[in-house]
Amino acid sequence: MEYDELTGIYTIPVSELSSFLESSTETNVTLNIVEITVENFALIKTALQDTDIKTDLSPTVLPSSLTSLVYGFEKCRKLTRAPVIPETVTDLGGCFYNCSSLIEAPILPSALESLGETFR
Repeated sequence: MEYDELTGIYTIPVSELSSFLESSTETNVTLNIVEITVENFALIKTALQDTDIKTDLSPTVLPSSLTSLVYGFEKCRKLTRAPVIPETVTDLGGCFYNCSSLIEAPILPSALESLGETFR
């Protein structure tokens, strides 16, 4: 994990996210999560569902290998800003369902085909 004092952004591997959030004394964090793959993407949702820390993921760029984010951040109630969604994503169904702290919508991919219940 690295912390940039100038920007206030923590850069952290996805594999360390849960333990970082569990041990942090911060009330708000801005994270650049790295080393994300299709196989480990769900670790982000799990970690965010279990935290009371308001979390800004806007510096995080999701990998272009992702094509579906169906319920990807569902019930991440402390998520304030979403990560960058790659153009390869075609389905966002329920992606930000019950993300009650989200303060701005992410830029949506132009190839998007399904958006049902994304921001419900």
